[in-house]
Amino acid sequence: MTVHNSLIVPQLFPSALPDFPPSLEESKTAHTQYSAWSDLRISKQLASDFKVYEDPKNPGFVTLRHLEEMINDKRLPPEVRQFAYELVNRDLFDQLDAGDNKSDNKVSEQSIQDSIVEQRQAKREQPVEQNRPPFGRRDLEYFDPGVVPL
Repeated sequence: MTVHNSLIVPQLFPSALPDFPPSLEESKTAHTQYSAWSDLRISKQLASDFKVYEDPKNPGFVTLRHLEEMINDKRLPPEVRQFAYELVNRDLFDQLDAGDNKSDNKVSEQSIQDSIVEQRQAKREQPVEQNRPPFGRRDLEYFDPGVVPL
């Protein structure tokens, strides 16, 4: 909306930019393109892009500190920053870190591969729901509004 001589005139074509920046709380809960991905898919992506997220100060490891730096590095592509954000804000990084039997905020390629195997195994062990009709047999019978079912 714009104001002209005390009259409020709605804009027919809203601006592509927001009127105000999101609050700190909103930015913490922002959804990324990776939000809907499963932990298994995130793990596979991290394994394939390991060199992108590898900490140059700790070769052979992705570190929590380096991921946090990547999130704030405006020179990186948004996809890289969003993926780093998703890794930091999920419990997945802790699972990957625990794979080495020590919590040191560092994840190796091997611990990622081990986690992928564990996640696949857990997925196979989940009970599969049988395909059943949404209604019971009685619900599919003819409904006569004049007859009260017993």
